[in-house]
Amino acid sequence: GEGGGNETETYQEPLGADPDPTVPLIEGFLQKSGKIPTGAWKKRWVTVTRDFVSYSVDEASRPIDCISFGDIVGVGFNGLVAEDLPMWFKQNREFDWERDHALSLSLKPEEFVVCTARMGYHDGRQYLF
Repeated sequence: GEGGGNETETYQEPLGADPDPTVPLIEGFLQKSGKIPTGAWKKRWVTVTRDFVSYSVDEASRPIDCISFGDIVGVGFNGLVAEDLPMWFKQNREFDWERDHALSLSLKPEEFVVCTARMGYHDGRQYLF
């Protein structure tokens, strides 16, 4: 309608999206750090589907972890500023801690972090790639 977005709009599938949530939209090797900022970097096979992001040792191995998009509240990167947050993070007030935490990170230009909900399954963990 007029005057802005409608919060009650129904979700529409992206054109060409496979209805099977296990079908990868994108996958490949990325470097992943165990802990921010001191963790060792390891090559991991990362898979993104409609429902989750997972990573494993390689294409044939079981996932080490699987992060539901329902638990992901945003993505942080080098140069992230408060003005960018509406584009990269869920805006509910319940996620203030996660947004503040992401803004406090010092990331290199090639790094990004997947931030999970503090009250969710992953307890606010940040996955650094």
